[in-house]
Amino acid sequence: EDYVRLNLRTNELSGPQTIAANWGSGQWPSTFASGVQAAVSFTNEPTLVWFFKGSQYLRYNLSSDVVEGGPADIAPNWPGWPASFSSGLDAAVPGRGAQYEGMAWLFKGSEYIRFNNNSGVGEVDVGPTPIAAAWRGWPESFAGVDCAISGVGADSEVIYFLYGEEFISYDLAADKVVT
Repeated sequence: EDYVRLNLRTNELSGPQTIAANWGSGQWPSTFASGVQAAVSFTNEPTLVWFFKGSQYLRYNLSSDVVEGGPADIAPNWPGWPASFSSGLDAAVPGRGAQYEGMAWLFKGSEYIRFNNNSGVGEVDVGPTPIAAAWRGWPESFAGVDCAISGVGADSEVIYFLYGEEFISYDLAADKVVT
């Protein structure tokens, strides 16, 4: 029901604050008020964020502070969504760099899917696939992803993955784990 905000430019952490009281102009859906499992934005729609919880999602507009869609079931509304991901997600992160603009990776257990939002409709175009098989240098100690964060500025093509008490950095341009 609470969240914290990390400013990657200043490394400042603020919060915790209550989700329901601070998002959606007080109109945050009650089913999402106790927390979310993952959230993602797409670089080709930067004012929108999709929040996921269990088998549902909602679409939130950052500019207007309004929930624009949902809660709704994920599977019938996200083309190609696999049944194995229908009960929820562990983490999500947007694609960065020219090769991955408008895409996002969504993680559950030891697998991931990629959602391509560039077609106008959007669709799952990769996966489910084992993370370790596709992400070069993925450590054996990472059996999944608890959280994924995109870098900013000079690190905008770096994704920071957290699992348990560990983290790794993945460089999209080099296509490999770098720490």
